[in-house]
Amino acid sequence: MAVSRDPENKAGERLFENPILEFLTKSTPLTIVLTYLPVIVGMIWYAYHKEFVTTMGMGIGLFVSAFFVWTFFEYFMHRWIFHIIEGRPGFERAYQLMHGMHHDHPKDPNRLFMPPVAGLTIAFIFFCFFYLFLGKLTFVFLPGFIVGYMTYTLTHYAMHRFKPPFKALEPLWKHHHIHHFRYNQKAFGVSTFLWDRIFRTMPPSPKDRKKKEMTV
Repeated sequence: MAVSRDPENKAGERLFENPILEFLTKSTPLTIVLTYLPVIVGMIWYAYHKEFVTTMGMGIGLFVSAFFVWTFFEYFMHRWIFHIIEGRPGFERAYQLMHGMHHDHPKDPNRLFMPPVAGLTIAFIFFCFFYLFLGKLTFVFLPGFIVGYMTYTLTHYAMHRFKPPFKALEPLWKHHHIHHFRYNQKAFGVSTFLWDRIFRTMPPSPKDRKKKEMTV
């Protein structure tokens, strides 16, 4: 399976002939913030107003747990959904829409986020799923999950558009770029290395890569 091509290409291909559908496939950082921040604040306010959570510790625990659950879902989707269907007959269009376009044009600034219509639809599905297990606590859990998504997606945008703002973030930036330009079947985590370490999909270290290249 091929790694990303055209690393310097900043403009992606047109996905739909219909201008409205084409417009709905694009998004920006401001769009993401304006779409999800009201949902997060509104749900937390509603949970507080209705006293769904009885203690501050319980609320923080639910919120942080949801953030952690997001990191696994991020890894799961990237590895076992997006890249599993890559190259499989019958899934070419689905893969291109969900992830292939990003690998073809990793610096396209308009398609580094899931479009809001699709994102809100998926958020509603998650709300229904979590409600089956958590009931009214979902009004605190889902905001934590969405904050996890926002952290991931804004970080992902920065990785493709800017240099790391802090030296401590350089390994995370390199990790994702290795996924795009060297090993697209490794380094699936974007916001954390944790699940790559647990599921043994960390890319070879520079030292190991050098040894391998010397033996070829």
